[in-house]
This record gives sequence, structure tokens and C-alpha cells, in this order.
Amino acid sequence: MQSVNPIASQKFLKMPENRFFSDTPLNELKSITLTDVELHHLAHVMRCKVGDSVELVNGKGVLARALVLSISKREANLEIISIVRQEKLNSCPIILIQALPRPNRLDTILEKGTEIGMDEIWLFPGEKSERGLLNEHQLHRMQGVIISSMKQCGRLFSPKITLKPPIKKWDSSFLPHPAYFGDLSENAPPFSSCKKGANGCCFIIGPESGFSEEEKKMLTHLKAEGVLLNPNILRTDTAALVALSLMSSWRGPNGSFQEEK
Repeated sequence: MQSVNPIASQKFLKMPENRFFSDTPLNELKSITLTDVELHHLAHVMRCKVGDSVELVNGKGVLARALVLSISKREANLEIISIVRQEKLNSCPIILIQALPRPNRLDTILEKGTEIGMDEIWLFPGEKSERGLLNEHQLHRMQGVIISSMKQCGRLFSPKITLKPPIKKWDSSFLPHPAYFGDLSENAPPFSSCKKGANGCCFIIGPESGFSEEEKKMLTHLKAEGVLLNPNILRTDTAALVALSLMSSWRGPNGSFQEEK
């Protein structure tokens, strides 16, 4: 298996070409079977044929080149002919902690957040959230949104989705890195001017109706800092993407946050 530096191989890694997903280990000379959504994408969207060369990813930093051996109504069989592994250099993870919004807004956050570079998304029920817990079908669908975005944007690592309890159940060990949340108060500092965390950063976003007063008090108690993302009131999906864009811009070539000048 060939290992490559993400910077040296950037051109190769960021230009998806007939790229498909397989949630299995990808090893050279191994046969892979695609079914369901990926089969439909290969056979009916990209219209691949037997003998075509395609790319496979598994969300774990591996990019495989494979040949299509056969296509039927139920499955497509491929043989992996070469492997490239991308080193994971994001030593400072970017974590979005998002109160559950409406499904269409969550889809936007998942899709665009994957493109921008979030490493994890933690979902929790806010006091003003319009939806509560997620079922297995909804989680599976969310993972599909992330996979589709990952294939399109050229990422080789898939963001992780984690379900968390309401803010009132968080304790002092809940936040692993410096954490921030949107605040329109006059004395709230701009997020762009905040000190970067040494090992990562979290941003907490409320639902469409915002945080309750009790949630704000709890966040402050947990030493999360209220910051200004924009002078205007942002929708929950807009706020999430602004915060992710700013955190992503802090990263240097080696994946760590750049030193303050």
C-alpha cells in the first residue's frame, strides 16, 4: 500500500473521478461488491461499464483504483488494482456541536460542513429544538448525506456523527477543547479574533429559535465563551457554516492550528 503526504498528492486526491463508497477495508487485489445506492450511482448515474476504471473510498483515508468486473441488477463486482493511503494530519479536530434543527437545515450542515472540513458533528436536543431523538433510519440517511459530500469534494476521511444529551446534562468534562457559542451581546468578542485552541476547537450552535436562558447560563458555567459570528442574526445552518469556515481557516499545512502572529 502506498502512503502519501496530503500536500504532495493534493491534485490527485481532490479531483474525484467516478468515485464510489465501500464501508469495508480496501486492499490491493481484493474484490469489492457494490449494492443499493452505490450500485445505482455506478450503473445508472455514472453509466459505468465492465472494464472501466473507477475510484473507491471508505472514509478512513484510503483511495483505491479498481476495475469493474461485472454489473447486474443486484450488484457490481470490482477488483482493486492499486491503493493510496492519506495520512491523517488534523491533529487539531474541528468539532461542531449542533442542536437538532429541521431535517432540511441539518442536511445543509452535514453536506457543506463535510466540504469545509469539520472532523466531528455532535448532535443534541436543544430546549427549543423542533425535533428530539433520531432513529436508526434518520442516522443512516444522515450518513448517506456525508458520504455523498465526501465523494464529491475529494475528502478521504468521513466526519463522525455522535448523539449527545441535552446541555443540562453536560458536566465539566464534556467539552474536550476550547468551546464557543454564538452571542449577540454588545460585549461579545468577534470569533475571528479569539485565541485558537492548542489541540482543537468546538463551536456550539443552537436550534432555529436559539438557546434558552438556562442553556446560555450552563454554557457559560462550562467555560464556553460567547462570541460574535456576524452582526446579523444568522439561521442555525448559516451560523454553523460560518463557524466551521473560520475554524477551518486556522489550519496550517500540517493540519494544526497556525500560531498567532
